[in-house]
Amino acid sequence: MPSPPCRTWTSNIGGVIYPCSPLSGWYVSTEVGARNFSGENRYNMLLDIAARLNIDTSSDRTPWKDRALVELNRAVIHSYRQAGVIMVDHHTCGDTRDRRTVTGGGSKA
Repeated sequence: MPSPPCRTWTSNIGGVIYPCSPLSGWYVSTEVGARNFSGENRYNMLLDIAARLNIDTSSDRTPWKDRALVELNRAVIHSYRQAGVIMVDHHTCGDTRDRRTVTGGGSKA
């Protein structure tokens, strides 16, 4: 599958500088849920989700944000799976051995 070029990234391969690099990145499921959908400067969905789940949001000392975030991340994973897209999870990304396998950067040792 072709990758779009990114003109702001340079690559130095064998001393040759390439002014743009192909983009072949991957998203982590929690990046979509925890960052894009729940960020206060983005979609800011946690309070709405908590209300729909009847979670007590009367105080930040209750773990309502945590519970709403878990449910949001579960919904993101489910939605992508229903569409036939599998995203890597944050636990896999945290394990260096798994990261090499997921990104194709080497064999699992």
